[in-house]
Amino acid sequence: MSPRGRRRGRAKGAVDYGTCGAAKAAGAVPSGGYREGRDVEYGFYRDGDNDGYVCE
Repeated sequence: MSPRGRRRGRAKGAVDYGTCGAAKAAGAVPSGGYREGRDVEYGFYRDGDNDGYVCE
């Protein structure tokens, strides 16, 4: 396990930080959050409002 998160999925460089807060603190979240269909990391987190974005 990486000290900053857990590598997951098939996309090279994709890291599951466990929470959006941890991903944001690591500077890993792009502006606007992870988008469904674009970012593999979208699948790592819960989209509570079903808008197609997580960690926004």
